[in-house]
Amino acid sequence: MEYLKVNQENLSNSICVLREKYLSDEPTFLKSFSDINGSFCYSFAEETIDKLDYSEDLYQMSDEDFRNYTEAELDMVEKEGEICGAWNIPLMEEWGINPPNNLSWDKMNKIYFGYHVFIVLDKKFYDAECPEGVSNFFNLPIYKRAIETHNVQRR
Repeated sequence: MEYLKVNQENLSNSICVLREKYLSDEPTFLKSFSDINGSFCYSFAEETIDKLDYSEDLYQMSDEDFRNYTEAELDMVEKEGEICGAWNIPLMEEWGINPPNNLSWDKMNKIYFGYHVFIVLDKKFYDAECPEGVSNFFNLPIYKRAIETHNVQRR
């Protein structure tokens, strides 16, 4: 197999090709790119990265990598599989990630985001819905929906 050179254009193109494949090859319940993110984000990120040449600048992460966990929360994750934990603000600041829409970190900690795996290249975040990448993962559509859902429920 010939691997593509690692750059933003090849990553974006690989995402576009693979997401179309997922919609045509996977079980018929996948109707949209958001369905891929909702159920297959890990495998999608892994398969996308596998199409590109090796680079230390290309990897997969999840929102869980940006959280702090207490012992009780770690126990709950093991028992119930729920993702919780406050955002690791110093790490977020190091990455240049701020809460969107003038939300505070306290408010962000109250929003249930679930678990999502995304691709990282040069501190930009990519997934099946966002082949162009964003500099703040809260700008990925899956996170925007979680924030909007939280805001609607709070009205």
